[in-house]
Amino acid sequence: MLQVGAIMSKVFLVDDSPDTCKALRALLSTIPELEIAGEASDVQGALDGVFQQRPDVVILDLNLATGHGFDVLKYTKKLRPIPLVIVLTNHTHPMYKQECMQYGADLFFDKTLDCKKMVDVLRQRAVSADPAFQKNN
Repeated sequence: MLQVGAIMSKVFLVDDSPDTCKALRALLSTIPELEIAGEASDVQGALDGVFQQRPDVVILDLNLATGHGFDVLKYTKKLRPIPLVIVLTNHTHPMYKQECMQYGADLFFDKTLDCKKMVDVLRQRAVSADPAFQKNN
């Protein structure tokens, strides 16, 4: 559950691009309620990291160094408590979005166009009492 106030919420990044991870770390560092719990560039690293860290939020790309983000998404949504999963990808065809939502993605953003929007949504939800963001699992 994402906590409001002084308690930090853990975010796990899953993306095969070191540059994207670096940019996300910089953007997310502007939200004091969030901390980066870890990151992975492939399916196995993501599965291991998400299992070990039990993050509140997973930011997930679909294209990974080995494997596909759908595998991570399916696994992540089986964890308890269930983390908020944000898909951030360049694969923005409606078919991909539909499949992500079918597998339980909470939010879906275009990596090229919507990074700032995604961070704004996280910032707004981190400091509010928005029950849609604060999952009670």
